[in-house]
Amino acid sequence: MKQKPYSLTNEQLCTISSIIEKESYAYILESKDESFSIYANKLGRKKIVYTTNKSSLSFKQYVNKIAQDCTILIRDNDYSDQVDVFCINAIESQMIDQIKNEVLTETGIQLYVYDLNAIKMSKVTGVVQYLNSIWNFGNQNTLNLNGSKKALFDILISGKETTDIKNNLLYSVIVLTIFNDRNHSLITELRNKVTSQLGMNIGNFEVVLQQMAALHIIKYDKTTHKHVLLDEKNYKKVASIVDEAKKIQNEFTTKFNEILEKYKIIDSKEIFDKLIDLYQHHFASDSTDEYEKRAVAVYTALYNLIRDKTDSVNAKEVINDMRNLCDESSFLDCISVTSSFLGMYRSNSLDDYLNTKQKCIILDTPLLCYLLCHRALSLPIHYDWQQTQYKSTRELYELYKTKSDSVVLYTMDDYLSETVGEYKKALQIGWLESFTDIDFLKSANNTFYNYYRYLKENPELFDDSDKINCFDDFAKEILGFRNICIDTLSFTKDSKNDVRNQIVSNYGINVECFRATTDAEVEEITKKYQATLEKSKSPFACSADAKMLVFLSRVKKMRNADYSKEVELFISTWDTSFDKFRKSLFASGCPNHFFITTPAKIINKVALANFDINRTCITNDVFLFADANFGVRDKVVKFVNKAAPIFGPKHGTNKFYNAVLDWYKEQVENDTNYEDSKNEVYSLRELFVLSLFERINEKLNPESIFKLRNDIDVDRGVRGIFNKYRKDYTTKEDVEDSVEKMINEIIYFTDKGKEPPIEPVLH
Repeated sequence: MKQKPYSLTNEQLCTISSIIEKESYAYILESKDESFSIYANKLGRKKIVYTTNKSSLSFKQYVNKIAQDCTILIRDNDYSDQVDVFCINAIESQMIDQIKNEVLTETGIQLYVYDLNAIKMSKVTGVVQYLNSIWNFGNQNTLNLNGSKKALFDILISGKETTDIKNNLLYSVIVLTIFNDRNHSLITELRNKVTSQLGMNIGNFEVVLQQMAALHIIKYDKTTHKHVLLDEKNYKKVASIVDEAKKIQNEFTTKFNEILEKYKIIDSKEIFDKLIDLYQHHFASDSTDEYEKRAVAVYTALYNLIRDKTDSVNAKEVINDMRNLCDESSFLDCISVTSSFLGMYRSNSLDDYLNTKQKCIILDTPLLCYLLCHRALSLPIHYDWQQTQYKSTRELYELYKTKSDSVVLYTMDDYLSETVGEYKKALQIGWLESFTDIDFLKSANNTFYNYYRYLKENPELFDDSDKINCFDDFAKEILGFRNICIDTLSFTKDSKNDVRNQIVSNYGINVECFRATTDAEVEEITKKYQATLEKSKSPFACSADAKMLVFLSRVKKMRNADYSKEVELFISTWDTSFDKFRKSLFASGCPNHFFITTPAKIINKVALANFDINRTCITNDVFLFADANFGVRDKVVKFVNKAAPIFGPKHGTNKFYNAVLDWYKEQVENDTNYEDSKNEVYSLRELFVLSLFERINEKLNPESIFKLRNDIDVDRGVRGIFNKYRKDYTTKEDVEDSVEKMINEIIYFTDKGKEPPIEPVLH
């Protein structure tokens, strides 16, 4: 019997459940019963997982039955109180929420339901790939996007304004989840709850929590570091906002009903529901209208409904009263603001566009050292080392594992040698351990030794069979190095082979090597690089960094990269010394542009690229918190008004639009000061691009726009005009003035076929 389109068989559902358990929770199937399966993680923690073909009619009864069974199983076997249920059919979301709340209240079980709808929405890489294979999504037509659509997509994916808004909304969902969790959330459970609410997996969740803690939005439990909570001030603030949200909704509903009673209209629920539906529809659509114009469409449609229930004169009065109510109340702001922003991400074309990109990321020596430590034990997050850079490296690697189709990791052969150097230093520090005060060695600036100290202080984290009495034991048993004798002739060779085997064979990281064009080239580029440094480095480190930078500037093909996609080159590092030399390479006309980024930044960009979350998770209290703390309403309205003109029009994919887009992306991806949310150069360049597209559609007539899109000579001339204005701006006024001048020159060129004459300078 042929399978129905976009349906699942029982076997396929079991496969998907295994993928989600492994990629989202790091659980592997241990045993399988007739009615349920047991999954276990590396620490031996076990949980119960069900798969079912129940329909909506019998689903609640089924869950009530298994909840009673699970209560006994959890009590008798010390299983996790999280139970996952995978269902072959679609279940109404309201029913799922109701069932989950009832089960939690009655049994204390955290129930997670993955019905057909949730599986279709899944962003887990393995699930997406599996669904593509069984539903033949891969046979769709080739993506064909025009220049303006690409510009908007890049701004949606990684623009400063959109990233700020995404983080603001995400932070707010997390805060309200902690608040509703009695202000003390276990990080692993918090991740699961937020993932369930959003309808998407946040691959950089630990990094998000670190950012929130740095902004004093949340704090870590100092005793366990496994929990997060709000301080007393923020807790009271959220409690006040929750009460305010209820008050706003009640007042709006009361006044809404009073308006209808005034005009003797009795179908209040039908009209209220229609108002909500219209707001969601018109504000979530990919309209080219500005924000306020979308409200006009809402009331026009609502007028037609009300006119059927009263006369036309009264209908107009009702609409006027409702508009005044909506203007005075902030109740519908949550719907209009979040729908207009999130609606931009509900696009198959955006998903397809993301699939056309592949990031090739080079890891330098510090990241390799952290990665070797992490992969040695792969400890669960809440047990793992809490050092900030270590956590960022771990998150970057986890991101790579879940998005291996869009992220490929690399390093350089010289960085393997530097890693061996760090290992050698760690052995030397470890040798001092028996002679020196341990507290003194705790300050050692060596990743391997510091991770060893963390495990030594927490012996329960590794197997009892591993005898870790000193660093030498740690190097052999945990890190997997074979040679611990630094004086032997084969030490460097043996250790480098060990690092290479781990990095390449076990971690899937590619190793590239610089090839000099002349015998003297390495010495020449090293000297040029040293001349750009503000702080000294060792000669070998200077040579390694210089060779890596030159390699990226001219490499024709990265190994194992998919060149059917748009390949973007990155260096992931905390080293701030690369940028000056990179700029000198660009100035000399090197073939490639590459980007410098911190691990935290690239994790954030990739993880939140497509923010296609469940809009219902942005409730009124979440929205009020986001607005009170981050001003999210004004941010969205301003962005929608700027982006709307380039959302709909079908600009051709020409060199002018691509030139503007490339210039924009160059700064977006090179914002190495990621933690500094006030990077003015970065945001002003984005403002320039958005304003330029907006003004082109406002100021140019249809004939001029047609020429700009289709005439090769006009395209070439306009690119020349753009090149005069592409620079790093320092003030908003400077941006606005330059955009206005550029638009006037473009209008003159499309009309006259040449640039305007240069105004004489008065002496």
